[in-house]
Amino acid sequence: MDAQTIAILQDVNDAFYRERAASFDATRRDPWPGWARCLEMVGVPPAEPRVLDVGCGNLRFERYLAARDAWRDASVVAIDACESLVHRGDGELPPTRLVVADALDLLACTNPLGELGENPFDLVVCFGLMHHVPGRELRRQLLGGMLAAARPGGAACVSLWQFARDERLGAKARADHARLLPRLADVQSLDPAQLDPGDYLLGWQGDQNAVRYCHSFDDADVADLVGHAASCGAHLVDDFASDGRPGNLNRYLVFTA
Repeated sequence: MDAQTIAILQDVNDAFYRERAASFDATRRDPWPGWARCLEMVGVPPAEPRVLDVGCGNLRFERYLAARDAWRDASVVAIDACESLVHRGDGELPPTRLVVADALDLLACTNPLGELGENPFDLVVCFGLMHHVPGRELRRQLLGGMLAAARPGGAACVSLWQFARDERLGAKARADHARLLPRLADVQSLDPAQLDPGDYLLGWQGDQNAVRYCHSFDDADVADLVGHAASCGAHLVDDFASDGRPGNLNRYLVFTA
């Protein structure tokens, strides 16, 4: 995937969330079941743990932490590029510092902690973001930045959407992609040949003008990220599927740094 295609897909997603923050927020209020197993694998946190939430959206993971005794006093740094979505976060939260910025800009750099504080994090999570990151190399960089932000022995958890494996969602994704690809090729000069296997342009709630870029992860994608984490010195401690009606729409990877 070339730089022009990456820029087009990032612009597509930025516009989607900026224009549809309200409707997206309305569908993202409940916690995902997979979060419980992630925290179970992380174990008992230290006193006043530091947490980094990469792609925090409307802060629903923060609300989830606030409802758990072991994590309610966590000090959280929450990053998201969509200011209008972040500020829809409500309810009880642990102490949280919001950073409105592109997570890649902060984490895919030499010293991610330089922008996020001097101390590393006990837990770094990235839930519901990785499928919006275009290209294998950028996904590797984001995961590497997450691991670099974790303290030695700290944990990093990432969810990977695998919607194309589901019969119903896969069929809808293929139909959306076939409808939306010609539009982006015409209006934004998107070159279809630059898209990777598993890349889709998806619609939203029947809105004919809505378009977002998403990647559906397969076993090869997962193996690539696991291998990259190992090259960063991290250890895979759990790999499982959870969430959604069939109970397997997200693949979770849990690492120790």
